[in-house]
Amino acid sequence: MLCVTVVCSFFTWGCRNSGVPKRPDKVPASAILAPGGKIGGWWQYCKFNETDKQVYCTIWNVAGLVLYNGIFLPLDRQPLTPDEIKVVYNPRSPDNVQLVCLASGRILVPASEFDRLSKFFSFKRINPR
Repeated sequence: MLCVTVVCSFFTWGCRNSGVPKRPDKVPASAILAPGGKIGGWWQYCKFNETDKQVYCTIWNVAGLVLYNGIFLPLDRQPLTPDEIKVVYNPRSPDNVQLVCLASGRILVPASEFDRLSKFFSFKRINPR
């Protein structure tokens, strides 16, 4: 009986503490969590600016500290349209805070890191399925 109680308690505790971090107040509700890293992942949010036709993204750590904020570029160097900017978590993506995956499989990286990252990553897309 004790064994059953311990097992049930363990599963109940495990369900309540799923490991998904609480969204910090300063992270918008539309930001997605990309699990990974040693501390649980990153919150990612991107928007398309119609004025300059650029994509602006912000990446926060799980505690809400801004890690990247600015223009992001597609690794495939092809133009983006506003309707393409749907940030998703892709489990096939490498565990890298600098990569933002889109639902189309395209990958965005910070413009400030583009030259280095475009040489480092040989892929330009990650199949979302």
